[in-house]
Amino acid sequence: MGPNITDQASGVFFGAFALFACTTASIMSGAVIECIQTVGFNILAIVLGSFAWVVAAAWGWHADGSLVTLSALAFNILMGIAGGIVDAWTCTKDPFWMMSGALAGIISVASGLDIYFPGLAFIIAFAAGVIL
Repeated sequence: MGPNITDQASGVFFGAFALFACTTASIMSGAVIECIQTVGFNILAIVLGSFAWVVAAAWGWHADGSLVTLSALAFNILMGIAGGIVDAWTCTKDPFWMMSGALAGIISVASGLDIYFPGLAFIIAFAAGVIL
C-alpha cells in the first residue's frame, strides 16, 4: 500500500506526503501550543507525521482505499438524483416534483449504493420516479 517506486512521479508524491505530514504537525500545534514542551512536541509531531498520517493517507489514496470507495458511492448517489429528476421532469415538468423525484431516486438506490453499477442506479431511480 505504499508509493510505487517504479513510477517516475514518485518523488512528487513523496514531497506531497512529506508536506502533508508537516501540515499534520502544524495543525496539532494549535491544540497543544501552550501545554507542551518542545521535546514533547517534536516527539508527537514525528509520531503523527510518520505513522498516523501515513496510514490514513494510504487508506485514502490507495486504489482499494476508502477515498475510491467513497467517490464510487457519491457517484451512485448522483446517478440516483439524476434518474429521479429526469423521470419527474418527463412526467410533470414541475420543479416541485423534480426535487421530490430526486429524493425518491436517492431513497430507492440507497440500499445498494455499494453494489449497484451507476447505470443500474440511474434505472432504479428512474423507476422510483415513475412510481412517485
